[in-house]
Amino acid sequence: MRRFALGVVAASIALGGANASGISGTYFGRGDDAAFMVQLVESADHKITGRYAQVVLAKSGAIKQIDAAVSGTTDGRIIVLTITPTELLSASLTTSGTTDGSTLNVTGSLYCQTLTLNLHRADEAEFPRAVAALNVRALEVASAKAHASMMARIERLNSSITAFAGKVDETSKRLASSQYEKKYRDVTDWMRAAHARQRSIL
Repeated sequence: MRRFALGVVAASIALGGANASGISGTYFGRGDDAAFMVQLVESADHKITGRYAQVVLAKSGAIKQIDAAVSGTTDGRIIVLTITPTELLSASLTTSGTTDGSTLNVTGSLYCQTLTLNLHRADEAEFPRAVAALNVRALEVASAKAHASMMARIERLNSSITAFAGKVDETSKRLASSQYEKKYRDVTDWMRAAHARQRSIL
């Protein structure tokens, strides 16, 4: 069974007072590296349906996203929500808390992890704006990692070139030394031959 990846978010300051039309609407919150949204529709018998969305920027720069269906009940103040991810074999998470139509505060636990949502009523566009900002940061992380990788490759290349140049220099010195010794032997042999010819003449 696939585990539900939980997140924790502290809500922004709640906007406005209680909503006279009930709790139906969009609730939003964000953390340093995450954005959360819950959209709720309350029926006349206080049953709830809706959607949950979570986007988290991991330290690696990867964007992790969860989309889930929401169902539950409320009495206008106490609220119980079951969050069921749309992925196959994903476990559902039941949360409970309070709402006043302007804020939504629920908590639940699954697999020893806790999900705490402290959200405020907001325009639906706030969530995609927050997600866009997280995507920009993800690109920045990816760019920084690519730059660091490129610099590491350049450093390795420079080290290889330096090592190769050292070997070439050493080889050149050996060749030069070898050629000098050959010339010395040639001159020595010539002098010996000349000396021998001179002795034979005398």
